[in-house]
Amino acid sequence: MNYEINKLNELFENVLGLKTMDLTVFLSLKSDKVICSYELAKTLKRNQSTIQRCLTRLVLSELVYRRSVCLCDGKKGRFFAYIRVDKETLKQIFRDKIQKKYDEQLALIASI
Repeated sequence: MNYEINKLNELFENVLGLKTMDLTVFLSLKSDKVICSYELAKTLKRNQSTIQRCLTRLVLSELVYRRSVCLCDGKKGRFFAYIRVDKETLKQIFRDKIQKKYDEQLALIASI
């Protein structure tokens, strides 16, 4: 398991430019359950602003979706809930990013 986490962390860093904490947050999310940053911060015992920054990077990398949720029980307001992509989508994102980097490197070589 540790080996797999290390390899996944290597992919996150090298292909997507994400940090170890981003991977921790990503793995804490589920692809079938939405969760808010406050709950994640409590679960991971980290500052909510740290979790929020990680979530922002994950959303920009298209690994996590952000959904606006209305408060219930007659309360006014909204909050953002997060859900990660499924395993097949994650694999496709990595394939696309790696192919793009590969194509860019080939173009660079061709221009020499």
